[in-house]
Amino acid sequence: MAKAVWHSMEAVQVLKEIDTDLHRGLIEDEAQKRLEIYGY
Repeated sequence: MAKAVWHSMEAVQVLKEIDTDLHRGLIEDEAQKRLEIYGY
């Protein structure tokens, strides 16, 4: 993914870019995987 300018994007586009759901968020397994990759 190219460096995003998050503040200038529509919320729906940001959610699509980070592959998550507005109402459900991340499933526990995906959240754990991202913590391991990106940290807190």
